[in-house]
Amino acid sequence: MKTIDAPIFVVLVRYTQPVEAVMKHLEAHREFIASGYARGIFLVSGRGADGDPGVVVASGVSRQELEQLMKEDPFHQHSMATYEILQFHASRACDELGQLFPSL
Repeated sequence: MKTIDAPIFVVLVRYTQPVEAVMKHLEAHREFIASGYARGIFLVSGRGADGDPGVVVASGVSRQELEQLMKEDPFHQHSMATYEILQFHASRACDELGQLFPSL
C-alpha cells in the first residue's frame, strides 16, 4: 500500500436516449475517450453492467476543467447522456496504482 495525495474524479455517464440512438455516436465517443487517455487525464473507463451507468475515472485536472472536457464528448454534444462528477481525495492506493500519483 502506498500513501498518496491526489484528487480523483469518478464520472457517471447515464444514457438519456434509447441505446439504438446512442450507438450511432459510439465511435466518436470512443475517440473522445481515447483523447482523454492520450492527454493523461483518464485512468480507467468502461460501460455499465446491467443498466448501471458508464464510468470514467480521471485525475490531473480541476473539476472545472473536467466539466469542460466532458462537454466535448459526442454523447453530450448530441444529448445522448448526462454526467455526474464525483470527487474524492485519494489517500491510499495499492503499490501499482500508487505509482501514478504523488506521494505524501
